[in-house]
Amino acid sequence: MCRRRTLVHVGSLLVALFSLTGCGKRQPPEVVVYTALDREFSAPIFDDFSKKTGVVVRASYDAESTKTVGLTQRIIAERDRPRCDLFWNNEILNTLRLERAGFLRPYNSPAAADFPASARSPKGFWHGFATRARAQPSTAPLR
Repeated sequence: MCRRRTLVHVGSLLVALFSLTGCGKRQPPEVVVYTALDREFSAPIFDDFSKKTGVVVRASYDAESTKTVGLTQRIIAERDRPRCDLFWNNEILNTLRLERAGFLRPYNSPAAADFPASARSPKGFWHGFATRARAQPSTAPLR
């Protein structure tokens, strides 16, 4: 169920970017995705999307040492010649950084409408579809 929901949301974004970026002029059509999600989880979603739509996903994965920060820096470095159609990451601060710097293009995904306003950019620049919990370990002894 979770993988299907993720496929719907990522697929919705990919279709939107495919139509907005003019990728349809390439043979075969393709989108370039920079992703911080581990390959073992994202590749099957990209493969499913490609099988259903015929759109080839060219995924560029992060390095374990730099994660989302490295991909963010790459997007900034490619300012004059952008290559990334979709940035799928797990760090809202870098997404907000790219939004403020003018690197993101708005898209109001129908799939995002079901999510709370706190999980969407008010201007349509991004939407979150998963959460990541972080916990501070307790120093109290286990009982």
